[in-house]
Amino acid sequence: MGGKTKWMMAGTLQLFLAWALLTINPATCQCVKDSDKLSFSRQNSEADDVHRNHFIRIHCCANNFVGKIQWYRYKNGLKTSFDYGNHTFHERRQVLDIQKASMKDNGTYICVASNGTNNITFVFELTVVDCDQSVGKVIVERKPDAKQMVKLGQSITLECRGYFGCGLQNTRDAFWMRKWGKVSTSLSGDNAFYSVEFVNKSNGNILGSILTFKTITKDNMTSSYTCFLFSPNPNGRSFPMQLVPLPQKDVLPTWGVAVLTVSVILVILLILFLVMQPWRDQLSFRIKTKCHRLPPRLRNMQYDVIILCHPDNEDEVRNHVTNYLRNYYAVYFPCDDNEGGELEAPNELKALKSSSYVLIYVKHSDVRVPRLDFLMKAATDIQQGARIILVHNGRLMESLQGLEPETRTRLQHVHCIKWPTDINSNTRVKKNFLCAIQSRLPESVNNEESSSQEPLLNQ
Repeated sequence: MGGKTKWMMAGTLQLFLAWALLTINPATCQCVKDSDKLSFSRQNSEADDVHRNHFIRIHCCANNFVGKIQWYRYKNGLKTSFDYGNHTFHERRQVLDIQKASMKDNGTYICVASNGTNNITFVFELTVVDCDQSVGKVIVERKPDAKQMVKLGQSITLECRGYFGCGLQNTRDAFWMRKWGKVSTSLSGDNAFYSVEFVNKSNGNILGSILTFKTITKDNMTSSYTCFLFSPNPNGRSFPMQLVPLPQKDVLPTWGVAVLTVSVILVILLILFLVMQPWRDQLSFRIKTKCHRLPPRLRNMQYDVIILCHPDNEDEVRNHVTNYLRNYYAVYFPCDDNEGGELEAPNELKALKSSSYVLIYVKHSDVRVPRLDFLMKAATDIQQGARIILVHNGRLMESLQGLEPETRTRLQHVHCIKWPTDINSNTRVKKNFLCAIQSRLPESVNNEESSSQEPLLNQ
């Protein structure tokens, strides 16, 4: 009787211990001790897979929250509550257990923790897979890209995973192989350079392998890697992958920035050039005037400029050049200042010697005038070409063709300005032409004259 009683007491104790183990839920969420803020624990995972009719546990571990965790589901893009009939909560609703996962449990779960003032949200993706009765069928869930851009010294994690369906467990596998030259080796375990983690979910229906390179070396760059999801042929799958070095980022960006900067500057300069081109000579003269970059005025000279031209050109030069320059300078124009307008070499030579600058106008249709040739040659002797402005009508060589060879050679090296063909019809062109002449002359006789201070573009 005593033995029977002893046996019954032992059996009762075992049943009590079993009941206690089944009813007591071990703590799976632990608060982060060094934090006093409302936050989620590092234990949370963001996604998981489960086979239909199997158990799954979802963690939503939070720190410093008040009350209980609130759970929601995404449905048709909206956050809604869901049926708790097939679900069990633990630890102030931080842990959600699904006893037998159904296809309806597939989707996005949301848990919200609050401290009474603020809320934080955690999102979890659950994938429920159904069992396919065909043995060894592999449906790929995750696979690595064929090329992985890496640099020396960095770390990278690669995963391949597949759903194998229902079948014999010993006919399936997931693993990584490395090929270096002609040698192929299987990768496994954990060492200083890499680690391999085997994934087994839903009783072997979901298998995978995670390869983590802790530090990329040159040997990794010269090897090829393949992930195998093994199942009896012809249902196996393989995914070859190679590590490809990244471009030298410490060089290319510098060149890229330099090229971009130069390109932007060139574009801006081109735009400014195109915008200012129609008023180029006016702007140049305006800038030189403001910056005092015009030639200095020569003292003890009776005239600022003497104008030499063929008698047939006197009306043209008078109308467009002489009358304008007389607004600003002391001008000697033989055709106006001589009685009868005749060119007399002795008087003109005297005026030439007492003038600071010489303006010579020639065109290819001019006939030879000995006295004019003499003055032109004298001008190149006296002024040494530095204070001579040559205005030519047409091509320079053609305009100088009628002059003596020595004079022609000298005038080729002075400052030349082309007479505009549309000077009579285009005010802007005429203004540019006159400003090009003024840019070679000194400042106005009277710098305080209003006519010399007006903005040229507004005249």
